[in-house]
Amino acid sequence: MWYLMTTFPFKNYHHNLLAIYNESMVYFGCLLMVVFSDYVVDPEQRYEHGYSYLYFFIVPCLVIVNFSVLSFDLLKASVDKARLKRKLKQKKKKIVQQKHNKEQLSQKPGD
Repeated sequence: MWYLMTTFPFKNYHHNLLAIYNESMVYFGCLLMVVFSDYVVDPEQRYEHGYSYLYFFIVPCLVIVNFSVLSFDLLKASVDKARLKRKLKQKKKKIVQQKHNKEQLSQKPGD
């Protein structure tokens, strides 16, 4: 985690934050592993802690956050691509129109 916090290896800032978030969640998950060990004598209580770990830690914190960030990236990339296509189409139309105007000006009126 220290490497991620000091170097920021990804291009996007929010990807770096997501990596730090994931690493910190794994760290806290490892800290909670004590609850699943032999220190808790009752096996039923260990299973309850395990299910609560799955339902309240893994699914909301890791799956939903990562899915949300990746969905946002996908949506942003598709919107940027659509804008780029629209700009290219407008530039192409402008170039064709300029060529057409030059051809009209180069033609002699008597021809």
